[in-house]
Amino acid sequence: ARSWFASLLDRFHQRGLKTPKQQKNYVVDVRNAIRTRLGQTHPALAVIGFDEATWTEINAATHDRVEARHLDTQFISNPDLIVARAEALLSNPKATLAELAVGLGVVIGRRISKLFATRSTLAPKSLYSVLFSGQLKHKGASFTFEIPPLCPAALVLDAWQRLHLMIGPEPLAPRDSKMAYYGQICKEVANEQFGDLVPPRSGNDDLYMHLFRAIYATIAVLYYCPHRVNATLFKAEIQGHRMILDTNNPELRRSY
Repeated sequence: ARSWFASLLDRFHQRGLKTPKQQKNYVVDVRNAIRTRLGQTHPALAVIGFDEATWTEINAATHDRVEARHLDTQFISNPDLIVARAEALLSNPKATLAELAVGLGVVIGRRISKLFATRSTLAPKSLYSVLFSGQLKHKGASFTFEIPPLCPAALVLDAWQRLHLMIGPEPLAPRDSKMAYYGQICKEVANEQFGDLVPPRSGNDDLYMHLFRAIYATIAVLYYCPHRVNATLFKAEIQGHRMILDTNNPELRRSY
């Protein structure tokens, strides 16, 4: 098992995954596959994986970054104007691909890889609710959950259809050069349209699509979250944060 794991890491290096942080998700996939095919207590699991010190080092940067954000909360002074500008982008019949993507990022909180993925779908649920289906992390199974847009669902569904007509049927991978190009032009539109309304995160002068996930969730809590429901739970639900508790019985639970 040790020899096999060493050869696996060599293969990762050959594919450009040179650091434990870059290899992390693939190692987790391998361990999940062993549990599923060979059993939850297979002895190879004691060997195939990073040691505790390496795992701690991998997670330290993310932990520190999240903690820094919690200690330096940014405030949105005019949420209604943010939504109004996003609606204007989605309503414009001459909107560009980037303008539609940024508008959708604001009102439904999907990251750019989900907005542009050909396997992602959006379906009607109610006047202010849509059903999103996309790729579930680490499992490859389709997962559908309900999103309350910050504007009428009909406007969101129309903009989604127009965006995907512009993208075309060709599948896009997260590291595709075309995806990087889309990310750049969306960042430019985000800065142009929302730079005066959305505070950038500490250490970043630019706005970017991933930031709008936090903007969407924050405004959605303001608009929709019942007072009896904890805001963290509400955000986990509308952003589709799920974890799989048992690889043999893939039941989904909210992940916080």
